[in-house]
Amino acid sequence: MTTVPAGESPDASRLLQWMRDNGMPVTRQSYIDVAFGASRPDPWRRDHEDTLPLHLRDVTKCAPDEQPGD
Repeated sequence: MTTVPAGESPDASRLLQWMRDNGMPVTRQSYIDVAFGASRPDPWRRDHEDTLPLHLRDVTKCAPDEQPGD
């Protein structure tokens, strides 16, 4: 049984393990490419960023929030 790190979803943990098992580099970009494929959200928002494993997150890559007052 695989232990899921605190703050990480079981799906993210399984995908990371699959990538490692298949010899793929575990980088932010490769994870996004595998997880989202051609359906990568545009613009990339904080809620999308929050689906990434903690060690791959970079909130500076998110589009600015367009909601007034946020």
